[in-house]
Amino acid sequence: MATKPLEITNWAESTSALKTVTDSQRWGYGWTTRDRLTTGVGEPPNLNHHNYWQNAVHDWLQYEEGEVESQITEIGVLNSDILELVALF
Repeated sequence: MATKPLEITNWAESTSALKTVTDSQRWGYGWTTRDRLTTGVGEPPNLNHHNYWQNAVHDWLQYEEGEVESQITEIGVLNSDILELVALF
């Protein structure tokens, strides 16, 4: 099982950060080569797209962490309810 990282990796959270949503063509094909051949020179990501991606990953991880914590709390409440019901019998 993986261990939870100790550091939160915020990235490009400032409102003035250079970040742009990647266009839909990139979503389908990702980064490619300049000449579109597998033997070509790799195309470097635009810094705005890279910043957007890293910021989005951070946001999703924060969201998922919140969801997990919410589920743990709900399980604790349900467990307490079950123990109360068992005590009635």
